[in-house]
Order: sequence, then C-alpha cells, then structure tokens
Amino acid sequence: MTSDSHGDPPGRFDGEGTMSEPTAVQRLLQFAEQVRVPETVSPEGLAARFGAPSDLEVRVGQVWRARWDDISALLLITGVEDLTIEGVPVTLDLPAADDRVFVVEGTLTAFGVDATAWIGLSERFPLRVLEQPVDRWIDELVDGIRAAVADDAATAPPEPAARIAFASEAVMWAELADDLAALRAVPALPHEVEGESPTTLRSLFGKGLDLRVLVEALRPLGYAQPDVMALLNGKKPLTPDAADAVAKVTGFEREKIEAAVVPLPRGFVAEVDHPRWRQVWQRRAERYGLDEATARLDGSYEFFARAARETGSGQVDWRARLTQYVQREEDGSAGR
Repeated sequence: MTSDSHGDPPGRFDGEGTMSEPTAVQRLLQFAEQVRVPETVSPEGLAARFGAPSDLEVRVGQVWRARWDDISALLLITGVEDLTIEGVPVTLDLPAADDRVFVVEGTLTAFGVDATAWIGLSERFPLRVLEQPVDRWIDELVDGIRAAVADDAATAPPEPAARIAFASEAVMWAELADDLAALRAVPALPHEVEGESPTTLRSLFGKGLDLRVLVEALRPLGYAQPDVMALLNGKKPLTPDAADAVAKVTGFEREKIEAAVVPLPRGFVAEVDHPRWRQVWQRRAERYGLDEATARLDGSYEFFARAARETGSGQVDWRARLTQYVQREEDGSAGR
C-alpha cells in the first residue's frame, strides 16, 4: 500500500481497498480542518467511546496518544505483549512525499482529515507510555498497514533517510524519530527476568558498608534509618538524588547502585504499566511534588510491599489488589 517508486507522493486508502490520488486543493482543505477538534476526539467523545480510565484496554487497531513529559505522539497499535506494544507512528500533517508512509482517507478516521502512518518508523514501545486511545481503525486498514510494515522491514536500507525525496520530509522524519526514541527510553520498573539473581545494596557493598555514613548521607533527603535499611535490602528503590548521594559516599558507580533493588514480579509490573493507571501515577506525582517516573517507581514498591504482607498461596489478581491500595491512598489523601 506504499507508493510504487522513490519520490512519488503516497497514495491513499479510500475504504474500498483502492488507492486514489488527492488533489492539492483537497489536501489543503483537509489540513485546514485540523484547527477544529472533532467531537469524537473531544474529552467527552473519548469517554463515550472508550469508557473510564479504569476500563481501558489496549488492542490491535487502536490509535493511542503516547506521552511522557513534553514528548507525545500518536501510535497505531499493531501488536500487544505484556510489557510492550508494536506501534506505527501516525501524524495529521500533509502526506509526506516518501515511499515509507501509508496515507489513510480522512473519512476512515475520527480526526476527519487524512492521517499518515509512518510504516518506516514502526517500532516496539513500552506499554507505560500509552495515555489515551483516540481512535479505532477498521481491520482491513490495519491489516494493510501491518503488511506494509512487514514488506518495509524486508526491503529497507540501513539509512532510512536515503529513501526520502524532499528535505522537508527528511526533517519531519528526523524529528519524529527523535520523539519516538525518547518514548522508547522512558525508564522501566525493575522486573524479574528468568535466570537472573537480584543484587541488593547490602550485597553490593559487602563488609565495606558503613551504615552510619549512609544514614547521614540520606537524612537530608528525608530518609530515616528504617528507610535506609529497606534500601539496603532492595525493598525500596532509590530516587535519582538518593542514588547520587549513595554513589558520592561509597564510591560505587551510580548505575550499579540504581540497579541494586529486588525486582518486582513481571505480572505486577505489567499491571502497573497499563495505561489504566496513568492518571493514578500523575495524581501521585502532583500530590508529592515528584516527576511521573519517580511517583510510579515509589508507588509500585510501596503497594507491592503491602501486597507481599497480605498475599497467600495461589495466583494474585494484581489489578484488584492495586485497585484496593490506590483507593485507600487516594481516600486518605482526600480526607487530609
């Protein structure tokens, strides 16, 4: 479904399985419509189509807004695993003159304008960057894009920019690629990996540990001695400031110090990373004056510590357990 030769403008999927060429006037008119927010992608429209945040599910064929800090992008979901998704970036810019894009007729989207799926930038992304579904594309369209992605992966040269015809599209490609790289680099929660044994600060420092020095170094950051003991045993993660302080007084590399924590169960992390919890971590970040990554890291270990005290035998329903703990915390915060 890509264009037939290098430099030709991309075609358009028109909903009938055929490709047609848009006129310049049509493109400009549709581009102008972008200043208006269609009702289907308004907050009310999204809530009506996808439900409350707690009801969100990630499925192939959905288009999601992915965001972290000041970086955001639209991603068409083409594959879902427990901690990651496969996604094709989507923009509402005028179609790029490149043979590695797939242009979708505006009548097939909730945006009301042509959408450009950048098949040459298809990648795997962490589930945790997804924030809000904004559209659901028909199966025939998604199948066509997935086939185009597979074909592109088999034929793409080492340097993608070599197949971009115009400088403006090359700049757009580079900027989008940078944003996507930033989304892929969002810090992950430590999770169990089969065959790997966890390292704690206590085992890292060995007999050279001076607890008094460590407590004094972390006290200005709000860590009491019980908190420091939890850090040493890998039951509590270090914030970036705490990792810097520990590295300064011990001489160990910061990366090794940050990694010295007992990893969380993969099933628990998959639940924590799910976008149904994004607003929870964002509210927690605002409440405690943290960035979202730190709020999510601290909250995950805090909630998991409670679960470890209450978990019996058998498989744990992490979604139900996390719902319970979050509700307790937010009810308590509201009553203060």
